[in-house]
Order: sequence, then structure tokens, then C-alpha cells
Amino acid sequence: MTNFIVATCTVTLDGYADPKGTARRMTLLSDAAFKLSKSGVKLFSLPGGYLFAPSGTDLHKLEKQVKDLAINAGIDLLVGIDVGVKDTHPDTEFIKRGRLPALAVFASRDGRVARWRQRTITSTDQHLVSDAVCHEERLLRVAPRVESLICGEIFNERIRAGLVTRKTTLVIDQAHTAAGFRVFAAMKLLAGNGVSSLCSVHADVGEAVKQCYVPRGQSGWERKSSRAIDLFVGKQPWLEIKVWEFDVSGKIVAC
Repeated sequence: MTNFIVATCTVTLDGYADPKGTARRMTLLSDAAFKLSKSGVKLFSLPGGYLFAPSGTDLHKLEKQVKDLAINAGIDLLVGIDVGVKDTHPDTEFIKRGRLPALAVFASRDGRVARWRQRTITSTDQHLVSDAVCHEERLLRVAPRVESLICGEIFNERIRAGLVTRKTTLVIDQAHTAAGFRVFAAMKLLAGNGVSSLCSVHADVGEAVKQCYVPRGQSGWERKSSRAIDLFVGKQPWLEIKVWEFDVSGKIVAC
């Protein structure tokens, strides 16, 4: 069985949370997807909120575009899509009701599509959701076993514990923005429990760090993060893409 090659990225904030920027961002996503597929990449992850849908109807349209692109380019895609919210309830109410506006759409090259919603935002709001919600599987790949997280879910202890229990070897965090970026501690905790982690995020600076933490020894961790850029796509916004390679056991072999 061949190694698993995955790409993450940092993206500038041009067009972020703006429906007017969505068409441009889809064009850049398409450009990157075809180029990465030709170079052997199996999965490409975009940050939380990479696309913005003002309504549910717009969400369905974007979801179909992502699905069609995955099939046509021959690459699995994990794309963060934020949905416009008209009411003014506090975040705690959205969490309790399971209605946070941050979504992840996973589209595979063989036509499968899954949509997941962000469950919690910080470590302090994790008590607002049930064990069943925290332990929900969000599987991207079986060998190596790869799952995904949306932004602040990485701070939820029960969500992290579920990844360890399921023997997940790699998790991809779709962070929204690098402002106040605090995921390092949680990524280290995951690596110390045998789970490698990658992160895609919006960062409005050039050559931003592409985060990667992997297990080392019985309960240690090693930082493999890098400012290197394997593929640069676009302008206003631009995507700085980093490619990582793991074997079927989930061990990193190239970065």
C-alpha cells in the first residue's frame, strides 16, 4: 500500500467571511486541487471558513461545487464553510442547540460527501455538549486512520480522548484565523497520546508557519512545523500550501 500524501495551507484574509470573495476562493481552490492531484496528493485541507455561504441554499450550491471538483480533479477535499446567521443568540445557545455556523465539507474523489458542524469553541464550553456529540467520528481515511476537527474543537478534552480511543493516527484541524493562535498545547497533548496533528488556517502574513506535531517515543511529541511552501497559488487571497507524507501506520516519513 502506498504512502498517504496530504496538503495543508495558510490562506490570507482577502475575501474571508465575505460572500463576494467566494467565487475567487473557489477558483483558487480548483487551481490548487488539480495541481496537487497531479503531484500525487490524496487529500487537500482548507481552513475553517475558507468559503462563506449567506444561506442554506448557498451552502448546498457550494457543497455541490466542492463535490464536483473532488471528482474532476481526482483528490479528496476538506473545506471549511461558514454559514451566515441572522439571529443574535450567544455562542452558548448555538453550542447547546448544535447550531454553530462553522461547517466542514468532506468530498472524496469517488463522489462521497460528508458535512460536519463545529461542536464547541473553547475548553470552557465543552460541558455544554453530550458525550455522544463529543465522541462522534469524523473519518476522512481508514489507513492510516485520519479524522478532522473544526477550529476550537481541538480544545475539547472529550473530543481529543475520542480520537485516542479510536486509535486515530492523524487529525487535521481546520482553524479559522491565526490571531490569538493557541492550538500548540492541544496538538502536543494529541501527539503525546499517539495522534499526529496538522492545521490549516488563515494568516495574513507571508510564509506563515504550517503546523505539524507528531508522536515521539512512548508519550512524547516532536514539532515538525515549517514555513516551507511546496505550492503557491493566487493573489488576494493567496494560498501557501505545504505537503506532508505519512506511511500506512500513520508515521510521518516526509515533510
